Amino acid sequence: MLKVLGSRKCLLLSRPRLTTRISMQTTPYSTGTNSASYVEIGDVKVPINNPKNPELVPHGNLHFWGNSLDNAPQEVLGHLRWMAQKSLLGQDIFLTGPPSSNRRRLILSLAELCGWECEYLMITKDTTEADLKQRREIVGDSVVWCDSAPVRAAINGRILIIDGMENAERNVLPTINNLLENREMMLEDGRFLMKGDTIKQLQQSDKAGEATDLALSARLIPVHPSFRVVALGLPVPPYQGRVLDPPLRSRFQSRFINELSLSDALDCVNTAGLTASGTAGNGASENLKAVAGVYEALRSMRGEAIKDGSGAAAVP
Repeated sequence: MLKVLGSRKCLLLSRPRLTTRISMQTTPYSTGTNSASYVEIGDVKVPINNPKNPELVPHGNLHFWGNSLDNAPQEVLGHLRWMAQKSLLGQDIFLTGPPSSNRRRLILSLAELCGWECEYLMITKDTTEADLKQRREIVGDSVVWCDSAPVRAAINGRILIIDGMENAERNVLPTINNLLENREMMLEDGRFLMKGDTIKQLQQSDKAGEATDLALSARLIPVHPSFRVVALGLPVPPYQGRVLDPPLRSRFQSRFINELSLSDALDCVNTAGLTASGTAGNGASENLKAVAGVYEALRSMRGEAIKDGSGAAAVP
């Protein structure tokens, strides 16, 4: 397709339509799941994980995009393909965009497809370093150190979802940065999280004797190679919050997640069979169109507020 922009002519190449396909011989999350099972999103194939704790795998998020991912908007499939690709490359992800649930639903949908166990951490202004590491809790008649969500995710190879990065205080950023860059974290109970390869190198280079090796092995905990971090946050500015330090931003592969367009949102509702009763065929009801129109108007008002610099927080 040839499109004229001013006095210039630009050749716009249309992208191939993305599709999803699941190839497996047994049901997901079962003991006999075939190791060759995978999810194919476009040209990206992701192996389906056999989780040890199926209760930690998200469920119920795929229906948000319709009765099947094949009917999901191409923009949604493009986001899922991109996240799957970055996961295969072992890279951490930062999803940013206007206030909506799309960012969280996208990563939960991909985790549901691939059978990934997830840990969730909400960052607020009151979040401290202890919330990222360990806390003392009373278990029975004793006080013990209990691992937080980042520690559990790092040890067990889960997906750590950090929501609200724009609220992170300066005292918690170094801890997050060290976990992202070096996969290292010093715990309050004396243990130290570290890459498995680094632990092996230290043990091989240690010449102090067997006793030192045993003590070192007891304190050093390897970070699982499947551990990934997915951060969610608002772009600052124009939204209120704290700007992330450049060193921390450089640890992520970022992607802007916009809200669904009005037509895509209506298509998702129609294909999911959630239209009002009495609607003929797959057409959206007039009430649904009216609500969607109000939603579209609010989004336009917010966009104009951002352009004018009057502040996006004033518009819902």
